Amino acid sequence: MAISNAKPGAKTAVSGRAAGNPAAKPKPRARRIIIGVALFLLLVIAGLWIIGVFGGNVRTIEAGRAYRSSTLTGFSYTGVTARWAGNDLESVLKRDHIRTVICLRGGSLSDDWYREELADCKRENVEHKDVTFSARMLPPPRTMADLLNVFDHAQYPILMHCQAGSDRTGLASTLYAHLYAKLPLDKAEAEELTWRYGHFPVAKTRAMDDFFTLYRRDSKGMGLREWILRRYPQVYAAQTAGISK
Repeated sequence: MAISNAKPGAKTAVSGRAAGNPAAKPKPRARRIIIGVALFLLLVIAGLWIIGVFGGNVRTIEAGRAYRSSTLTGFSYTGVTARWAGNDLESVLKRDHIRTVICLRGGSLSDDWYREELADCKRENVEHKDVTFSARMLPPPRTMADLLNVFDHAQYPILMHCQAGSDRTGLASTLYAHLYAKLPLDKAEAEELTWRYGHFPVAKTRAMDDFFTLYRRDSKGMGLREWILRRYPQVYAAQTAGISK
């Protein structure tokens, strides 16, 4: 009888120990979830790096002549990650022998990134030009004429940038690639105003694409340069007539 009573008790003790550790089984599942989340975050970061959100978005438009980037100075995510990637402004100026920097975003001496940009250009004896416009509305005709004038008379190689190096820089790079590197406009736009460099034609930044759409609609065979200088002021006035009212 003693032996008979001991066996059920032993089974009960074993069952109790198993029941008392319910957290043992879910561990492999929790580990898979953690690994999956980590891999997802790594893929997101890698994707953002590829399209230039991180690392400076430094690209070649025409080798030895024209380059583009985000803002490579200051303490924003563009400047900080550019330094991590070895794409700080001073390094890029030296590496690509830049002679003129064209700033498309606008800045002032109250901005840390702008002060650093001016200082780096002065140190490397590089010209600095400001040709500023918004990524969220059509560029003013006077600004486009000024940009063409800078392209015409700048010391080369040039580096142009806005904040992220995607929208305004995409428009300016398309102009350069078409008018100066002599690419067909469709090819220039596909290569420079592109999601691969962080530009997505949605919401207000679609204005950069709208500029070229207006040219195609209105040009009547006129070249892009001539259209900017002769026709675009009237087109711009018609397009923006209701904005200030």
